[in-house]
Amino acid sequence: MLAPEHPLVEKLANDEVRAYVEKAGTRSVEERQTKDKDGVFTGHYVVNPVNDERIPVWVADYVLMDYGTGAIMAVPAHDERDREFAETYGLAHTAGDRGGTEVLIDSGEFTGLPASEGIAKIVERLREKGRGAPAISYRLRDWSMSRQRYWGCPIPIVYCED
Repeated sequence: MLAPEHPLVEKLANDEVRAYVEKAGTRSVEERQTKDKDGVFTGHYVVNPVNDERIPVWVADYVLMDYGTGAIMAVPAHDERDREFAETYGLAHTAGDRGGTEVLIDSGEFTGLPASEGIAKIVERLREKGRGAPAISYRLRDWSMSRQRYWGCPIPIVYCED
């Protein structure tokens, strides 16, 4: 899933994708995050690093360039926005509910595992294959907000001629 502003979009774009990108560009970030999710299929595929299956590349306006890299591996089973998008476009889900516990479905050897355990095992498999590793990304925006919660508002400075 790519943000409409992502540099790869122009390389993958056809007329339908270009029209969608133009339309998405007129929306504010807030509108892109809160409205019904929409997007357009680019006609291209990438390889899933876990199971080597082909997965479609979409451009979606809820994916933002200023959040991470502007490209995500949408996992509808574990993210509400991705799930909403997948349901809108009839895309596959890879989790189900078993007695109040979310479990992986259609996930090869990981099928049936509780989601938290399955995710950890998948990340470990990616590490073994040299295809990925867990990471935490911080944004300056996160730091500034947590700083204010911890220390309170910045001390105002008043310049006075007297």
